[in-house]
Amino acid sequence: MRTHARVVTQRMVWMHVAAAAVWIGASACVIIAAGAMGPDSADFRAFALRVLPAITRLNLFAAAIVFSAGAIRFVELGAPIGYQFSTRFLCVLGAKMMLFAAMAGTAVWSYKAQSRHIRGKAEREVDTRALAAMVARAAPLAGLAVAMGGLAAALGLWLAGSV
Repeated sequence: MRTHARVVTQRMVWMHVAAAAVWIGASACVIIAAGAMGPDSADFRAFALRVLPAITRLNLFAAAIVFSAGAIRFVELGAPIGYQFSTRFLCVLGAKMMLFAAMAGTAVWSYKAQSRHIRGKAEREVDTRALAAMVARAAPLAGLAVAMGGLAAALGLWLAGSV
């Protein structure tokens, strides 16, 4: 492999890994913050109105990078061998793709739930109970994303060692 092509390949791998780490780490922060604050505190309100939507948008952006870098990496690996991957490789890749789809689904679901509660409203107009319900939905979704992301990372390590 030419040096330039190797550098591009390494960049795609690290972009994929870094974006996945941001996604998993940001989701873990949601879990910690949701459990650390009471729904009647000013910090909780600021978290629910400003921080949680920003983290959700960050996760959606990270998901786009994970997908794009993974797709580019698949082409880089597959094109030279005519996409003749081993069955085991394709099964593990399929599992990673299902985990990605589920993780992306949790991010989209969280984004839509947040939009429903706070879109177009002034901060003072948003009911505290609605914010508590929104965070109560977001925290388990973030937990699922962390668990699925950890499993996808482990599968990714296996894939990296198999090529």
